[in-house]
Amino acid sequence: MAGANVDVSTGLTLTFGTTGFSMEITSVNWTGASREPKATSHMGTAAPSAGQTGNMTFIPGDLSDPGELQFTGHFKTNEQPPLDSAAETVTLTWPLAAGDATNATLAGTGFMTSFDVTADLDEVMEASGSVKFSGNLTWTDSTT
Repeated sequence: MAGANVDVSTGLTLTFGTTGFSMEITSVNWTGASREPKATSHMGTAAPSAGQTGNMTFIPGDLSDPGELQFTGHFKTNEQPPLDSAAETVTLTWPLAAGDATNATLAGTGFMTSFDVTADLDEVMEASGSVKFSGNLTWTDSTT
């Protein structure tokens, strides 16, 4: 059974704070943050014993990559994507789950790195884009 605050994605929004760019979003994929491991193995690191695999040692790096946000939605011909704009606050607002008073959000400084349009005969025009986050991301939990 699904736990509290589990919900479908209907109601999710993506906001560009400075340019005001917006789309009717149909799909979002955040590649997630990642932190590189730093190898600490050295000439004195012991080889694996019989029945063991691996022996390299690591520590976590100090910095993490905040990832990239990929999105798809309905293309609006009257709104130019901010592909050449400066970095701005980009906020992903999660849908309001049943029982919550406020939405959860993920926000950070980001800039658009790609934007593509797909237009097929007698179909709704779609666009997809990517935002590269830079620096810290801020998670704000929903409240009940």
